[in-house]
Formats: sequence, C-alpha cells, structure tokens
Amino acid sequence: VYSCPDGQIFITPACLPCPSGYSCRQDVQEPCPPGTYSAGGLATCNPCGVGFYSSSGATVCSPTCAPGTHLVDGTQKCISCELGTYSTAPGLQTSCTACMPGKSTNTPGQTFVASCNPCPAGRASVGGTPCILCVTGTFSTGNAATCTTCAAGTSSNSG
Repeated sequence: VYSCPDGQIFITPACLPCPSGYSCRQDVQEPCPPGTYSAGGLATCNPCGVGFYSSSGATVCSPTCAPGTHLVDGTQKCISCELGTYSTAPGLQTSCTACMPGKSTNTPGQTFVASCNPCPAGRASVGGTPCILCVTGTFSTGNAATCTTCAAGTSSNSG
C-alpha cells in the first residue's frame, strides 16, 4: 500500500494535493471543522482569525456566518441551523429563526421560511423543533403545534 506525504491524498494512480476545505494526513481526508479553513494541499486546517468565522469544510473564513448557519456563542464556529429553524441572511446571529408552530424543516441548514413544512398527521411541533411523533392516546391531523388527547372511550396508536 502506497502512502502519500501529509497534505496529499492517494487517488489512483498518484498522490494529489489535498482538496480545498479538507486536511489530509496519513492518507485520510477530513473536512475542516467549523472555525477553520484550508485552501488545499494542507495536512491540517488553519484556524480563522479573530472576527472571522467558518462552517465545516470551509475554504476561507468570513466576517459573518453564511445563510443557513449560526454562530456558536464565544467561538469562531458557524454551525448549521437545527431542524425546525432557518436563517435567510449572513450575519453573526447565535441562533436561527424558529419555524411557526405546526411546521418544521426536513433537514438542517435551511435558508428560507418556505423550508418550514407543515408537520404530517400524527406529528406536531411547538415551533423551532422537529415534528415529533404523537404518543399513544393522542393524535394530530397535521400542521399541529401539539398532539390532542383522544376523546373518552377512544384511543390511537403512536403516530
């Protein structure tokens, strides 16, 4: 097995410079963690300077966090908006905007309010959270902030 020097990765048939946004050591390629960057060809990622920030896999540091991310308080790290949240513009916000109750996003890192979709039947969200499954004895018909308790003498399965 052929081993490349640090800062390079083996891609048949040769060692090539590590791609931008990654570090390469001992033939392992990893994305730069939040708060660091790489322009390529490096064994380790460089830290962002004071007042500059980055998300995972960054090729440069920025003076603000990108849409769909928020700043981790007290750090240089921008992380993806959590499920149930979004951010539309770059900035130094420490949290993302919550979706309205009864709605959530399907994936983290969303950049538009339109990414907030109604929770399906059998699930609910108070807003800013994933759509959670209604427990046995409760239900929702969809787009609900909370699950409703079944009427006396009736029941439901989970969801």
